[in-house]
Amino acid sequence: MLSQLAERLISGRELTYNEALALGELEDDRLNELFLAALKVTRHFHGNRVDICSIMNAKSGRCSEDCAFCAQSGRYRTNVLKRFLIYIKP
Repeated sequence: MLSQLAERLISGRELTYNEALALGELEDDRLNELFLAALKVTRHFHGNRVDICSIMNAKSGRCSEDCAFCAQSGRYRTNVLKRFLIYIKP
């Protein structure tokens, strides 16, 4: 079933709403099959290329915001080396 769906996607057709819902309800023992089908579709359209991005800490230890999820938040008292805002030449 999943390999057939992958072939349909590769040929330019779309999944139906019910097919998409069925993918979300797959049993755990079918997840590897789903991952392989998704990999086949991805490689068809994007090749074996990987895009990489990274987060750069621009205000190390000096952020005045109070975001509970962020380690650089002003709410935390850490021993991190504090730096001023990084300037990147245009």
